[in-house]
Amino acid sequence: MTQTSLLPVDPAVSPAQANRILTIRANLLPEEITAGRSARRTRGGLIVAVVLVLAVLGGWYYYAVQQLDTANDNLDTASGQVLRAQQAKRGFAGVTGIINDRDALTADLKALMANDLPWATTTDKLRANAAAAGVTIEEISGTVLMDQAATTTTPADSASGTAASGAASAGAASAGTASAAARPVGNVTLAGTAPDKPQIALFIDKLADLDGFADPYLTNLSLNDGKYDYAISVKVTSAALCGRFTKPCPATGGN
Repeated sequence: MTQTSLLPVDPAVSPAQANRILTIRANLLPEEITAGRSARRTRGGLIVAVVLVLAVLGGWYYYAVQQLDTANDNLDTASGQVLRAQQAKRGFAGVTGIINDRDALTADLKALMANDLPWATTTDKLRANAAAAGVTIEEISGTVLMDQAATTTTPADSASGTAASGAASAGAASAGTASAAARPVGNVTLAGTAPDKPQIALFIDKLADLDGFADPYLTNLSLNDGKYDYAISVKVTSAALCGRFTKPCPATGGN
């Protein structure tokens, strides 16, 4: 019978390594104990989370209550200020009544003075145009039409003057169309002297083109001491109306 010698598996392994004790771990606890520990950890985490949520909710509720109290205090302060202002307002009831009366009176004056005619401004315009035409105005007389007659034309307005008025009638007709929308509110009669008839005709043309005047015509013309005495009648239209309570008037020349 032959003996067979067996060689080691790894001849390079030292004796110390051959005698090494292997470390082997094994969980021998029952699954019930492990599950119980996990359940306790989960339950503790949930309790902590609930406590934190309740703490946040409590802080938010406290903050909301503080804000509500502040808003109520501000409301009480504002209500007190409004009440004091209303009480103080009663002390100025006389002033507000005067202001309201003033506004009502101003409105009444605007309606009453709607046909207010500024004679100072009107005479300034007439004299300036007379000087530009080379004639002299010695007398100005005017009448204001009543409200019921302000929209009508009198038969005398269509009467013809002398031969010189016929020369100026064309200019007056063109001005009449331009001022058709303006109603007549008065009549002005001018009397004066001029060196010659062309100056009178030029003056009538200027009156026809003057804003606030319409339908000028010559009513009288006579030669006296080398000068012509004239009389001109002209309508005053609503375009010339102005006053303190209506359309502001332009500055006058101090007449």
